[in-house]
Amino acid sequence: MVDETKVRGYALCMIEDPVEPNLIFVGTENGLWISFDNGSTYQQWKNSYPSVSTYDMAIQEREADLVVATFVALPYQKWRKPTVGGAPYIQVNH
Repeated sequence: MVDETKVRGYALCMIEDPVEPNLIFVGTENGLWISFDNGSTYQQWKNSYPSVSTYDMAIQEREADLVVATFVALPYQKWRKPTVGGAPYIQVNH
């Protein structure tokens, strides 16, 4: 069961990286969360991303872009997977 003291909202969408199956993104009413261990643990994504409702996500496979749709503060955000090392995705201008 879930520890109710650790629940901070509900999930609105989820997407798994097509290349790295352990990398999972979850959009919630309180922001974007990321798991590096196939969903065993999650941490909130703070990479210039506010704690806003995250309604939808897509990964554009050719360019490895993560596109995120919100409703409140931002129309959308886009991140690109670096070709070598670093963060799993880095923010790019839209």
